Amino acid sequence: MSLDRRGMFGKPRYTNLSKMVKMSSVDEARMSAHQLKEHFAKLEQRKFRVATKRATVLAANRAQMQLRRKNLSSRKADDFREIEIIYRNAAEQMIL
Repeated sequence: MSLDRRGMFGKPRYTNLSKMVKMSSVDEARMSAHQLKEHFAKLEQRKFRVATKRATVLAANRAQMQLRRKNLSSRKADDFREIEIIYRNAAEQMIL
């Protein structure tokens, strides 16, 4: 049995979800979180709903990890803090 280790920054399992997640600006993150919530609401199968919620939590975790970078400007750090909050709130609203 092979181990499928993708990690936080590895190759995405679901490319359609990875295309929805945007982190370049706070506004794009808001639109992306809204898209993910709409996508989640339309899905009927639990495994796809779980994958969507997992992608949202992973986006929040990525934003949180970006905050640990030492060479990050204060403006970008504020943006990543806001982006993390946006994705965390979106994930909390997704009830399985």
